[in-house]
Amino acid sequence: MSEIVTKLNGQSFEFQMWEEVRKDCGYPEEDNNNGFIYGCHPIDEDGQILDCNWFKTEEERRLFYHKLERGDH
Repeated sequence: MSEIVTKLNGQSFEFQMWEEVRKDCGYPEEDNNNGFIYGCHPIDEDGQILDCNWFKTEEERRLFYHKLERGDH
């Protein structure tokens, strides 16, 4: 299940799991996105993804998001 999070500056992000995307898009079951299974994508006000960011661990995704929260980009 996707989760939408809005940062202080108003930028929203969608947190996704590859398995969900794989199923929704009809990719083959063996497609594991090369191990990049944790997504964190900035989205616009209409919910459209602006950029895709995939990570191999939940920790990497969390660090990426918190870095953006602090303005370290």
